Formats: sequence, C-alpha cells, structure tokens
Amino acid sequence: MLGSLNPMEIDLSIITKEDTFRINKLVHVLANREEIDPEDNSEQKWLFILLSWLYENRSNIVDPLAKV
Repeated sequence: MLGSLNPMEIDLSIITKEDTFRINKLVHVLANREEIDPEDNSEQKWLFILLSWLYENRSNIVDPLAKV
C-alpha cells in the first residue's frame, strides 16, 4: 500500500492557503502520536532539510551562510 490512511495526514496534505492556520495544530497532534525511536536520526534529517532549503533559496537570503 502506498501513502497514508491516517485522516489527519491526508488533511494536512491537502491544506490550502486559506487553511494554513491549521498546520501548526495538525503537526503537533501528529507528532505527539508518533512513537519515539532512539535511532531515527531525526536531528540529522532536519538539518539536511534545513540546509537543503537554504541552498535552494540562497538567492533570496542576504547571507545564507550566516543562517548556518
């Protein structure tokens, strides 16, 4: 099976600009339902995501290296 059947995850995936205020609550609820895996390396994953975003948006940021 592909994808998620969790209604909250589906709801999060189809949020429109008008409903962005709901993102924070949905993400918090979903995060609190997740089991903690001590070997998931989530800090490294988030660092990769943030650095990737900075790289992709480097032309829009005055000093992207200062953000690192």
